[in-house]
Amino acid sequence: MFGFGKKVTKVFKVEGMACPRCSAAVKTALEKLKGTKAEIDLEKGAVTVTAAAIDAEAIKTAIESCGFEFAGEIQ
Repeated sequence: MFGFGKKVTKVFKVEGMACPRCSAAVKTALEKLKGTKAEIDLEKGAVTVTAAAIDAEAIKTAIESCGFEFAGEIQ
């Protein structure tokens, strides 16, 4: 009705994810961010993030804390 509870979805490129353990680490780190859901596409090296508001800097920090390179948003 008024957009309450509306979610935003963005896709980000992650360099260095090569195995299920890598993707699990990234997913866990991202989902520690309040209200964030993450889906990993290991083949594309991408993560789809859904949340009420997406803070790209927080996403970058979470990804880099796992030892991977945040390569920006995929349009």
